Formats: sequence, structure tokens, C-alpha cells
Amino acid sequence: MKKVLALVLAVIMVCTMAMAVTINAVKPVPVDGSDGEIGKILLTSLKEKYVLVLDDEFFAPLQPATALAITKDNFAVTANVKGNFVEFEDGTKAYAFDVANVDKALDGKVDFAITSLKISLVGSRNSYVTYEAKDGKMVATEYKLGGLAQGKDAIKAINDSIDFFSAYDVGYETNDDMDNVQTSWNDTESPRWNMFNKDLKDYVVIDLPFLTVTLNGVAKNTPFKVVETEVELTTAGEKALDKNLAANGDPDYAFVTDFALEMTAGKATIEVLDVDEDMYLYTYDK
Repeated sequence: MKKVLALVLAVIMVCTMAMAVTINAVKPVPVDGSDGEIGKILLTSLKEKYVLVLDDEFFAPLQPATALAITKDNFAVTANVKGNFVEFEDGTKAYAFDVANVDKALDGKVDFAITSLKISLVGSRNSYVTYEAKDGKMVATEYKLGGLAQGKDAIKAINDSIDFFSAYDVGYETNDDMDNVQTSWNDTESPRWNMFNKDLKDYVVIDLPFLTVTLNGVAKNTPFKVVETEVELTTAGEKALDKNLAANGDPDYAFVTDFALEMTAGKATIEVLDVDEDMYLYTYDK
């Protein structure tokens, strides 16, 4: 009886992944981004909730001699993006904007932007500060206490005290080492992305004595993810395999591998090498 080696390998193109999310409030740190005009919010886990905390300095111009807690009872905040007053585990009270936790790469592009912001003192007659986005930062444009405009010097003093991005690149850490394409399993909480400044051509991601899997066709500056997934042969796949094996005299067979590669861009090419008459290769898609 012939010995037959049956290889099952799936290559699935442009797939998405859904996971259950556990909500935990965290405070990402904005850092310099493209040309210093874009902040960066690094996501690290698909199971976390992320919020961007508004600095206390935004409330300082409206604080009385005895500082008030930053809560909805003392301040009102309106903006073009959704936010809420929050209290963290350490007891800190603050105002925070919701940041969508989307499985995407940090790519230097704006995903989240604050274009208008107004903070008012509750219970006070017409006391507020308005802010707008300018050159990627938030700047004060109007300042009133009890309905009285506070003048250019007071507004300048506010702007000298704040340094807060208005635009943010939001996503997961992105590998730019073209000699080391990053892959990850589909159940990871921290996706691994790649983005190169050159086109991806003929990158061998699997190199075995009897086959290679090569990645191609990812354009430069295009984020992409390569995800490995454990798979089981479907009922239809088993029937097809049995049929093919029966046609060859019902030989013995073994599964060499049982995983899939999911690519969000480009393509993967399977090449069979040095297969003799006792080896049969079977591949299947979704």
C-alpha cells in the first residue's frame, strides 16, 4: 500500500476578527506623532476600553479659590466627540473622551480628532472657556468669568499652561522591519501589524522541505496583518479528501499541518517542492 502524505493548508484572504470585550478604563498617553502635529494613542489589548483624559489644566481657569472636583456637578463639557466624567480605581476624577478600540495599525493618519470644546462652570453666571483645534493642538479662543471677557493676556496664560493634541493616530504597534514580518495567532489580545516603506515582494513566511508559502503584493505604506489560525477539516473537506484518497487506492495518510493564514492585504502563494509519487498535496479554502 502506498504511503500518502496529505497536507491541509488554508490561505484565507481579507478576514476580520471579532472578540468579546471586557471594559476596563485606562488612560493612554499621547506622544509626538507625525511632524509633532498628531498625537499617538497606543492600544495594547482588544479586551480593554480606552479613554483620552482631559488634562486638569483645562478646568483650572474656572476653579474658585478652593478647587472643585472635576465632576458633572461642578463642570459642564461640550465637544464634537463623545465623553464623560469618570472616576478611576485610584479615586481620581476627570473628564475623558471615548476612544474606539479598533483592530488597526498605527499608520500616522488621524483616526480621532477634537475640533471644538467648551468647558463651563456649573452654577456660575456665564463662566466658560472655549477651545478650538489649531495646527494639531487645542487652543483657548474665548474666556469669560461671570459674563465678563478676560482679555488676550488671560487667554494667552491659558494657552501657555496647556499642551494637548487635538488629532490622534489610534491603533496597535506596527512593525516596520521588512526583514522580519510579524505574525500572530487569531486569539491574541494584542494584534501584530506590519507596514513597510517598500512594496512587499517574495517574502517567504513558511519554508519546509516540501513546500513554501510566499507573501506578495502588499503595496508600500499599507498596513497588513498575517494571522495564523488553527483549523479543522470540515465535513465537506473530509469527504473530498476521502474521495481523492480512494481514487489512489485508499492509502494511509497523515496531516502535516492544520492551520490557516489570514491576510488583510496582498496574497500568499503556495508552492509544492520535490513531491514524489508517494506524496499528494491537498489544499482547501473557506
